Amino acid sequence: MGAVILTIALWAAHFTVTYGFTAFACARQMGAVVPWVVGAASAAALLALAAIAAVAGIRVSRTALFADYLALGLSGLAMLAVIWESSSLIWVPACG
Repeated sequence: MGAVILTIALWAAHFTVTYGFTAFACARQMGAVVPWVVGAASAAALLALAAIAAVAGIRVSRTALFADYLALGLSGLAMLAVIWESSSLIWVPACG
């Protein structure tokens, strides 16, 4: 069950960091660094979520517990959410 909580916490941390930093950078007139920071945070979150999914996938093939299926599914959804929320901050000007 820890992987399920970790998956949700990783997505929430990514959400908070990207939008929190964007607000901070816009307030300080540093809009040019937003895509770089968002890109780095997104890459780190995607790597961590992929690692959780890999471990959950291995555990599903061995034990087939519901918590492992849930961790695998939620990590996939969280990866999709990270891509979705970071795409708008990377391709659209942040401070406008």
